[in-house]
Amino acid sequence: MSSSAIEWCPLRVPNCLVWQSIVWVGCIAGCSQAPSRVAAPVWSPDGFADAILAKLDKNSDGSLDKTELAGAPGLAWGAKAIDTDKNGSLNREELVARFALYKKMRIGITSTQMQLVYKGLPLVGAKVTLAPEFFLEGLVEPAIGEILQGGYLDPRVPELSPSGMRVGYYRVVVEAPQLKIPAKYTKAETTPLGVEVSPVSDITSPGNIQLVLRD
Repeated sequence: MSSSAIEWCPLRVPNCLVWQSIVWVGCIAGCSQAPSRVAAPVWSPDGFADAILAKLDKNSDGSLDKTELAGAPGLAWGAKAIDTDKNGSLNREELVARFALYKKMRIGITSTQMQLVYKGLPLVGAKVTLAPEFFLEGLVEPAIGEILQGGYLDPRVPELSPSGMRVGYYRVVVEAPQLKIPAKYTKAETTPLGVEVSPVSDITSPGNIQLVLRD
C-alpha cells in the first residue's frame, strides 16, 4: 500500500462523519412533525379572587354562600373542592389558593369526557357550548361539541392545536330544539348548569363528568 493511501483514509472518515452529523442536525431542526406546546393561560390568583368577590359577594361579608355562588354556576359546581375548611362557603384565601394551584399546574390544554342527561335520557344530537365564567372571559376560550351516542361529549376549542380545551370554570349551554329541554339551559346568561374542567375537579368518576339537566 502506498504512503498516499495511508494518509488519505484517516482524512476521509472524519469528513464522512462530519457530513452525516450535518444531515442529522438538519433533520432534527427541520424534519420534526411534532406539534408545538400550547402555552398555559396567565393565571392571576389575587385578581380572580377579587373580581369574583366584587361581583358575587352581595352581603359584603368577604365570602360566598350557596345563594351567591349561583351567580357563577361553574364555580358553584367546583365549590366543594375549593372549600378547604368545609364551612359551606368560599372565602378569598380559598379562592386564591385554588387559582394558585391552577398557576402551578401550568396546563396549556386538557381533555375530558362529559355525559349530559335530561329526565334520565342522554341528550344525543344536542350542541353544547362551555362558556367561560365571567372572571375567565378573554383568557379562556369557549369549548364546543356535539353529544354523541350514550349522551357523551368531548368538548374542544376549534382554534387550538393540538386539539383540546382549557382548564377552568364554565357555564354549560345546551341547544337541542328537537328535545324540548328547559329554555334556561339555552343561554349563557340563564343556564344554572356549570362545570369545572381540571385534573383536580371534584368528580366521582375520573375523566367522565356527568351533568344533569333539571326542570
